[in-house]
Amino acid sequence: MKITLRTKDSQQRVIIQTPDDAAPPAMIKFPGEPSHQIALDWSGAVDDEKCLKRCPVCGCKDMYVSNSFPQITALVSIALAAVFCLVMIYHKWIIPAIVVSVVVILVDVLIYLFKKPALICYDCQTEYRSLPISKHHGRWEQGLGERYKHKRQSQD
Repeated sequence: MKITLRTKDSQQRVIIQTPDDAAPPAMIKFPGEPSHQIALDWSGAVDDEKCLKRCPVCGCKDMYVSNSFPQITALVSIALAAVFCLVMIYHKWIIPAIVVSVVVILVDVLIYLFKKPALICYDCQTEYRSLPISKHHGRWEQGLGERYKHKRQSQD
């Protein structure tokens, strides 16, 4: 399991990584700030299938699934390959243009198949990776995101 804790302004603070068979940490100490530590409450946070049902940092039950690979990267690479292929076709290099387009499509499919989704808490923005994700956690929802954003801003 990989846990990424973030500050209130969403800057990355600390990353904790544990082996799959190891117990998750109960206390996280921030490097450089020995007095600042966070207790993780794992009691009731994990269901029988070892999926998170609530955030052990803040106790929030609202979490969403996020892709770990930015969609814009795939879009830009496909667009650049398309322009490159058009230039090659213009110069009558048909076979190399086909090879380039097939390679880019295969790379894009492989990235899609092997990307690892992350589970992110709406409230504290803690990110959990390399763990099974329950089916009841969906994609990011605008309404919930706005509600928790306003909640965080009112706490400042």
